Amino acid sequence: SCNQEGNEADYQGALSGKVVDIENGEPIDNAIVSLNGQERGSQTVESNGLYRFDNLVPGTYTIQASHPLYETNSLRVTVRSQESNNGDVALKPLVQIEISPSDFNFGDLTPSFDLSLRNLGPDAIEFKIESTQGWLSADKTSVLVQA
Repeated sequence: SCNQEGNEADYQGALSGKVVDIENGEPIDNAIVSLNGQERGSQTVESNGLYRFDNLVPGTYTIQASHPLYETNSLRVTVRSQESNNGDVALKPLVQIEISPSDFNFGDLTPSFDLSLRNLGPDAIEFKIESTQGWLSADKTSVLVQA
């Protein structure tokens, strides 16, 4: 009989993919991609959104992609022996607004003040500001602010 022993690496697979914005398909730079199911750590993707994990034992893995300006998303992928398997992950943008100053003093000597609203997210945000008995409130319905 013939006994053939292959190198363990001959039976392993790879997993690669791209982290993109779900709304426009653009790559997301500096996203963190982690691989669950095996202690492989994580990696930060470059500006092209690409990542790759090599020398994986065949099986099912969970890819998790995260970025401060996006919702975290996970994807289950089956890695097959001697194949490069695809694990593209799309992330949904978060809405982020910065208000400056963050504290207001509406004393009798303050007839007006400057307020800065800055959109830190990738999408346009609609809102309105109204004054009610000296207080301000913000509502996402009337003024369009873009980053």
